[in-house]
Amino acid sequence: LFEKVHNGLYRLTAGALKLKYSNIAVSLFDVDYWNYQNGNPVPENLRRLGFSQTRPTGDTLTHSVVLLSGQFKSDTESVCAHEFMHLWINENKARNRNIEQDTLEGLCELTAYKWCVFKEDAAQQAKILENNYTHGKIKILVGLEKDYGFQAILEWIERGTNAVVDAQSLSQLGSPKI
Repeated sequence: LFEKVHNGLYRLTAGALKLKYSNIAVSLFDVDYWNYQNGNPVPENLRRLGFSQTRPTGDTLTHSVVLLSGQFKSDTESVCAHEFMHLWINENKARNRNIEQDTLEGLCELTAYKWCVFKEDAAQQAKILENNYTHGKIKILVGLEKDYGFQAILEWIERGTNAVVDAQSLSQLGSPKI
């Protein structure tokens, strides 16, 4: 399923979302151990259905994705798109660049949202927009993507310097829409 979403995002973005290091270890877990802190479950709005990690290995990067099993297919596909974007950002942003946390998660949710638009999954689109995970950044990013295009957002990740994406920083890049 992760590979299906990965390949779909590549086609959807005309090749813009391509990883340089595409060997990704994907694991399914039945117990979501990452959703507990000090032995107690995290609040529902912080509960994650997966996570990803990128580690330097010599001159390359090693990617891994962990997904919670037993979820609806539409939820899992959305999480796959979200986690894939984390990997892409890890490969493409400057190493010393900091992106504000809600903006970072919003960028990943935007990718999941685009996947759900492509799949014509209105319920999942609404779920992403209503989720408080990004503290409202997803709605801002959907608007920016509509006005400036996804390519402009990708270029901001690669070449931008500020921690929060906004209309001014996107317009300075002058990117065409995709």
